Amino acid sequence: MLFEAEGGLLAAATGQCPKCGGALAQMKGCYEEAEEVDVVVRRHKRQKYRCGCGGCVETALGPPKLQAGGRYSVDFAVEVAVAKYLDHMPLERQVGSMEREGLVVDSQTLWDQIDALARLLSPAHEALHAALLTREILGGDETRWPLLGSKSQTRWHAWALCAPDAVVYRIQEGRDTEAARNMLQDYGGILMVDGLSTYESAAAGSGGKLTLVNCWMHARRKYVECVEAFPQAEEALEMIAGLYAVEREYKEGPESLERLLELRQHKSRTIIERLHQWACEQRALPQSALGQAIKYMSNRWTGLTRFLTDPRVPLDNGATERAMRGLALGRKNHYGSRSRRGTEVAALYYSLMETAKLGGVDPKRYLREAALAALRGEAIPLPNQLAQSAAG
Repeated sequence: MLFEAEGGLLAAATGQCPKCGGALAQMKGCYEEAEEVDVVVRRHKRQKYRCGCGGCVETALGPPKLQAGGRYSVDFAVEVAVAKYLDHMPLERQVGSMEREGLVVDSQTLWDQIDALARLLSPAHEALHAALLTREILGGDETRWPLLGSKSQTRWHAWALCAPDAVVYRIQEGRDTEAARNMLQDYGGILMVDGLSTYESAAAGSGGKLTLVNCWMHARRKYVECVEAFPQAEEALEMIAGLYAVEREYKEGPESLERLLELRQHKSRTIIERLHQWACEQRALPQSALGQAIKYMSNRWTGLTRFLTDPRVPLDNGATERAMRGLALGRKNHYGSRSRRGTEVAALYYSLMETAKLGGVDPKRYLREAALAALRGEAIPLPNQLAQSAAG
């Protein structure tokens, strides 16, 4: 935080010239400026007013608070939320850090602040989810997120839907079709996923609205895992590398879906045909690592080759996997959530802050501006909307 202040006067004992002993005079308008970073507790004095009739006493308004009469500011709650869900500091660790700075507080108090802020920002989380479900194409993924103290803690997973400029998370119990449907709702676009059969079940129950495409990164990993035992897998890896080379060639020129489609039809299709022929010629036991790699690719061939005819479809789901890194780091540091409410709060903060990062918006700035807008009774902006307004 940056504060400005005009410098103080010299002490009387030093207010004379060291050479002649004469008194020093102030140089009007001349200052030596410097910044000092400090940690402060602000004390607010609000003026009281009264009427001469004695029938009324009013007090000037103070700064907006998450909780009426509360001691802690909106900025304090934002700091705690950013420290936990962006910098991955558990609340107990924050308690120790604050105590060293002279602020005695417990983890329950910190939780109360981020919970109150999350309740205020809940409409933004819901609006972000709804906005993503209108996109033509999304990436989907899920990762383990334990619910501590629960008998089924290992069943809980964080689900993600990702676009180039936004991502939304929901933490749910299980990886079954019901959990997928809760996340996807009535989504009717194109969804890029890995090989989890849950997505196939969700697509089958969508009445044909949901189209699945598959990720070449996952197909490639299967061959990487078996290449040491089956050197012929190197041929498949080289051909898959050729697909990525075509994508890099596209990025070196002007961006145009028509140009990308032409490149894929002219170059990528030839590679795909060679890869298909290679897979058919292999003689590998079905249960061997090479056999399983070929089976994985063959079972998802339609989804893997959709990119040839639809230039909107990326080659892999790498963007979604990168969007899961924040959750993975958080899980490593604070091991998951302690309550169902904790899973909701975590999903909200990860959604809003990771989306802010994708849009080039400082997550701390976004949370603060979103909270203040909500406290003023205004519509809460989404992170990408804040980015657009800043660019405009």
